[in-house]
Amino acid sequence: MDATKTIPLLIPTFILFLMTIITNVYGQSTDHPFEGVWSDTVEVMGQTFHPIFHIKPDADHPQSLIVTITYPSIGMYEMTPENYRFERDSLIVTLENTSYMMRPTADGTRIEGTLSFYGQTYPISMHPTQPSALVPPRYRDRPEADPADVVSPESIVKATYDAVSFPDGNEPDLDRLLSLFLPESRLTPTGRINGTPHVDFRSVEDHFKGGILERFSDQRFVEYEIHSVTERFGDMVHVFSTYESVIKTEGPEPVNRGINSFQLWYDGNRWWIAGLMWQSERDGLPVPDRYLSQ
Repeated sequence: MDATKTIPLLIPTFILFLMTIITNVYGQSTDHPFEGVWSDTVEVMGQTFHPIFHIKPDADHPQSLIVTITYPSIGMYEMTPENYRFERDSLIVTLENTSYMMRPTADGTRIEGTLSFYGQTYPISMHPTQPSALVPPRYRDRPEADPADVVSPESIVKATYDAVSFPDGNEPDLDRLLSLFLPESRLTPTGRINGTPHVDFRSVEDHFKGGILERFSDQRFVEYEIHSVTERFGDMVHVFSTYESVIKTEGPEPVNRGINSFQLWYDGNRWWIAGLMWQSERDGLPVPDRYLSQ
């Protein structure tokens, strides 16, 4: 056969072979054997760790994979390693004091290798697990939030007012409220009883179940914000939100006014209410002008 005719036929085959090598080296296949959620339990320096690797296509670059690591036993979820790379059939991950080198088994059922921690090396063998393992246990029974409710401090405060109001005579939207608050959050009403300072600590469920519903369910209760002052430092925000309350069965005029103190936290993906304390106006304690107008 004429060599000049053979070379053009070989070029597409060579390019395909080269692309296959590149894909294997850099982990750029949507069917990559590393893709999935993997976990193991490993003893490191006398302590038990439960690393979970979430390896998935990059939404912005679908041919690439991104890696996040969860350590549920120490409360670290979906953190991005400082450095990770795919080299041929291996995944190499580097964190501050920890590194992993792993490769899939021949049958594709596990990824195995070593974990190095402060110079000590330990074997690791990770098996497929459910994506629910990536969710902190205390969140698993919480209703899923509407993304629009938790996109900003302003949106989560507004969602709270909307959820506690029931102008049509129903009841507060408890599922929506639960989706806004961290499971450990407390509602903290404070004020005076017979002149004595009083404070109470309640879970969201305890506050909105039972007596309060029986008292307000037929009164078409509405609460809304009239002014707010927001302070932020990093992932935490404090909002002094001045509110008015209306019982529509009694008329359109406010029956109460006070300040809600929201403590908010950003987890990297959404906002949560970490705590909510409030106090109403009373004789001798009007809401100051600075919390009523700009």
